[in-house]
Amino acid sequence: MITKHVEKETLKDDDIFLFLVASGSEQTVSACLESVFLNLQFDGLQDGVKVYLIDPDRSAESVLKAAGDGGRETGYICLEEGETIGSVMNRILEIAAGHMFFLLDARMLLTPGCLKTMIDVMEKNQDAAMVNPLSNAFLSVERKPKKDVNSYEEALSSAMSKDRGEDVHHVMNAEAGAVLCNSILIQKTGGFDERFEHITGAFLDFSFRCQIAGRKLLSTDGALVYGIAEEVQIREAHIEIYKEDLAVLKDKWGMHYFNIYGNANLVDMMEEADHTREMKVLEIGCDLGATLFLLRDRYPNADVYGYELNENAVAIAKHYIHAEVGNIEKEELPFSAGSLDYVIFGDVLEHLHDPYKTLRYIRRFLKPDGKVIASIPNVMHISVVLQLLHGDFTYTEIGLLDKTHIHLFTYNEIIKMLEQTGFRPRNIRHTLVSITDEQLKLMDTLMKLDTGVSRYMYEAFQYLVLAENSAEDQSGI
Repeated sequence: MITKHVEKETLKDDDIFLFLVASGSEQTVSACLESVFLNLQFDGLQDGVKVYLIDPDRSAESVLKAAGDGGRETGYICLEEGETIGSVMNRILEIAAGHMFFLLDARMLLTPGCLKTMIDVMEKNQDAAMVNPLSNAFLSVERKPKKDVNSYEEALSSAMSKDRGEDVHHVMNAEAGAVLCNSILIQKTGGFDERFEHITGAFLDFSFRCQIAGRKLLSTDGALVYGIAEEVQIREAHIEIYKEDLAVLKDKWGMHYFNIYGNANLVDMMEEADHTREMKVLEIGCDLGATLFLLRDRYPNADVYGYELNENAVAIAKHYIHAEVGNIEKEELPFSAGSLDYVIFGDVLEHLHDPYKTLRYIRRFLKPDGKVIASIPNVMHISVVLQLLHGDFTYTEIGLLDKTHIHLFTYNEIIKMLEQTGFRPRNIRHTLVSITDEQLKLMDTLMKLDTGVSRYMYEAFQYLVLAENSAEDQSGI
């Protein structure tokens, strides 16, 4: 590993480090550096931040050229053949020992107040190992700006706005693209596993260990970075990189997939005006508990429980929620009758052998005004209808025709199921995906037929359902 240090004689106790990962073109790196230096000056931090460039992909010469931009001293770290990002992160911990450091992907542009706000959040939360800002490039919906940001100019305007949010949220995992880190707590958590080749796997592994150690991972609405690259490009890169470290992740955690982003659509269905309300919530098929983690961030007084088949997922989830291994179809829930306010089924009912029986069973554990929330794929989506017209009904690994789906639902069938199991539909929404011109044309044609269906029944990709316990119907309880 080739390293050039910023002079340490000038290092003060409250100084922090900024490590810029030189992703993208030299022009992209230069633009990021410019945003860094300008906004450090805006925040009055220009003399207290030591800037380093990290180049995992290109030659040391290109890093040296970029390091010379900006008219100020900049250190650099260049990987040599065979070095992993895990080893680089541990080298960063050595350089920044005892200090905060900010890790920034060069495809991200800093905005005024961003770093200063994150520093304030970390100083107020001494048990926080990492703090994320918001960004249009992050995968989690909860860590995107509340208003769309489509250019750096819009991001600057949003950052300078007086009505920007200030809320701080607990998150399940840290996004590596822009994150303020507490080197002391990271070292106490064991640093980074040097087997990980890429940043995605290294941060996912660290996030789990951090949660198990009882340390906080936070995000703040008061800080914003703008992602230069299109979100879909970052998402695809994330997936490809993630695949390369799956063997290490499976070896450590016993799983080959990780649902780390809570389903905000399900939490939105709760429609609770009082976010301080005490309530008891059970999720069937909670996996790693990401949705319950998100729910508890919004409703801090909620008592959340997860019930999950996957033992390895529960082994992780139990460190931050009440989680238990179990099969809902065996009807062995460890709860008292009439004790639950909500039961959540996130993409679960379609996998059950008898979802009707399960819903009737669940009713006995709900309070008289208790509710069920579910997300259910729509087999009447226009993409499936088009397949049928071509004589196909092809099952896939994931999606509407997931090969593990046992039951298939349309809007009407969902209503029938709820009413026949003692529930009253209270709110039904749907999600959308992009459709092709061919699908749109077919939909227009179908709507000319007198079948009594509405257009949304072809458009809906997935239904989101809120149904309340029908107190007058005590059948099956």
